[in-house]
Amino acid sequence: MIGYVTVGTKDLKKAGEFYDKLCGELGMGRFMANDHIIAWGGAGGGAGFGVALPFDGKPMTVGNGVMAAFSAQSPGRSRLQAGAIARRKLRRTSRAAQRAVLRRLFQGPRRQQAQRVRDGLI
Repeated sequence: MIGYVTVGTKDLKKAGEFYDKLCGELGMGRFMANDHIIAWGGAGGGAGFGVALPFDGKPMTVGNGVMAAFSAQSPGRSRLQAGAIARRKLRRTSRAAQRAVLRRLFQGPRRQQAQRVRDGLI
């Protein structure tokens, strides 16, 4: 269910050295590294872990630099992406218009997903 989790840092080099040791003990190796992020993962797949400098360039805080991502397979991923795009486009429109679009995207048993999109959880 979880695709990856990242935590923020103000010192990427130091964090990389620390998490190389920790992730190595857990059987995970680096699979991505650049000037902004380092990521680790296991050979069999599963959730990944990363450490990153905050994207906005502001100081790292408890919430700045932290991300979690759900892993979704098609067709669920397509519905979630469509819902997220619709939500982004409709931010400035009325609640009634948002509900109408989301009802069209998520009909029947998908109503809970629509509610999560409206609530900003997706």
